[in-house]
Amino acid sequence: MFKETSKELLNFLSKSPTAFHAVENYRQILNADGFKELLESEHWDIVPGGKYYVTRNNTSILAFKVGTKLDNYSFNIVTSHTDSPTFKVKENAEIEVKNKYTQLNTEGYGGMLCATWLDRPLSIAGRVLVSEGNSIVTKLLNIDRDLLMIPNVAIHMNRAANDGFKYNLQVDMLPLLSGGDDRQKDFKQIIADELGVKKEDILGHDLYLYNRMAPSIWGANEEFISAGHLDDLQCGFASLKALLAGYNDESIDIMACFDNEEVGSGTKQGADSTLLRDTLIRINNALGKTEEDYHRALASSFMLSADNAHAVHPNHPEHTDVTNCTYMNEGVVVKSHAGQKYTSDGVSMAVVKSLASGADVPLQYFANRSFIAKQVGNVRDVGLTSAYRHKGDFPFILEGGLFNGSGLTNQKEWHKTLNYSIKAQLLPGKNWNVTLSTQMIKPEDVRINMYDAGIYYQNNRFHIEAEYLYKMYGHNAFKDVHAVNSFVNYDLPLKKVFNKISFLARYDMMTDHSNGTIDETTKTLIINDYARHRVTGGITLSLSKAFIADLRLNFEKYFYKKSGIPKESERDKIVIEFMTRF
Repeated sequence: MFKETSKELLNFLSKSPTAFHAVENYRQILNADGFKELLESEHWDIVPGGKYYVTRNNTSILAFKVGTKLDNYSFNIVTSHTDSPTFKVKENAEIEVKNKYTQLNTEGYGGMLCATWLDRPLSIAGRVLVSEGNSIVTKLLNIDRDLLMIPNVAIHMNRAANDGFKYNLQVDMLPLLSGGDDRQKDFKQIIADELGVKKEDILGHDLYLYNRMAPSIWGANEEFISAGHLDDLQCGFASLKALLAGYNDESIDIMACFDNEEVGSGTKQGADSTLLRDTLIRINNALGKTEEDYHRALASSFMLSADNAHAVHPNHPEHTDVTNCTYMNEGVVVKSHAGQKYTSDGVSMAVVKSLASGADVPLQYFANRSFIAKQVGNVRDVGLTSAYRHKGDFPFILEGGLFNGSGLTNQKEWHKTLNYSIKAQLLPGKNWNVTLSTQMIKPEDVRINMYDAGIYYQNNRFHIEAEYLYKMYGHNAFKDVHAVNSFVNYDLPLKKVFNKISFLARYDMMTDHSNGTIDETTKTLIINDYARHRVTGGITLSLSKAFIADLRLNFEKYFYKKSGIPKESERDKIVIEFMTRF
């Protein structure tokens, strides 16, 4: 059963190289099941028991089933996104190189792993706007052949390629289209020939690169799948199957797949657009319901945000939380985050647990590691732990453990040296928490000792945290690591529209860090994460009438030394977030 489902998913992915193609495939499946398309520009006729869908920009789609017992109805919504990181072709696409090569001029869309795009067959897909008489017609394009490649630089010309490389998207990531003296067709002519139109009739396009390598099922027991743009069409496809199979006579069940999640969702068809709100209001009005009915429905509604989750990496388990980590094929993942980047809370988790239990579906739980813990330390070995909690005049918690081996996810051998971890939490008052901890691990041949101290304070207005970590390597195998994490958050109550505004100031730093991996050539520890400072400032506006929503604006500034190589996720950025739950 699972293999057949995987094959069905991979077939859908193969036919959906872009968001345009994904929505078109959703449309065809919905049409075959009797769903009626609604156009935003036309009047909507909706009846109880009906099945409908609406699209925007041909890259976002909302499909819904209407119950028949709607006196006290609600919206049950599952959301996902149709887009994936890729490269978009610029308007003036061709770049000539020494009259010998033709490249395509592209720009990055979303946060991709550049290395995975190199040295493999690629092609072009998307939409093309064509003049036909007095009309502008949209045509889907998929050049279904190996058309392009982004060539890597040979190791002989870049000896530092395996030591960490910062890709320049305008230089390193341009795809090669043609070469030699017989380069006769330009890019637009190739598009025109593919669509059977005149080149001069092409008025515009939204075209993207996609990986031509076929999706696959693999592993010793065929337990894994691999595919381009798996994130997030996997969840979109699952939500579609759920909508087709399920029905609740007392609610309106909605599948919402939005475009542009990878670039912040702020477009006219993104999750932060008016599309969902407009659709809900129009459904309510078309059913003859009042504004009061609409707000009542919102208050009793529930929404799931469905996206792919990070499993523990077999080579780098240190990147995941110690207890809130997930593994392949061990159940659906529920994500949570203290700062509400994932908006799960106790109520929504309880609902999901209840639903999963009723359907006999296993659950897993994921949370990001804190800034320091994510970068610096991990004890994940076979062993024994113990804890003691004192509830007297001066409450405290003591935890300790002894461990052996090379990790639960990478168990190769037992070691003579025992790893250990000791943590003490002091609770001097209801608003205070002081934490002291030490760890010793030995991932390979080098012993690593870590010492950590943190303090936490919170009252009605202020939330203050600070943490310092010192990491020391045995036999001076690597220079000591120092890391600091600190932030202050202040809540100011408001009386109109928003119930509060929150101000955040944060500072983080870390010196060069090694996770204990040894370079096989030099036999020295390598830098896995380069020294940096980060300063963050931001504000959050919170609304709690009708529904709960936060509008957050943060600016993150990073400071690296000249030799440092920033990670894609650790660079200067402005983060704008809109979060809501009904």
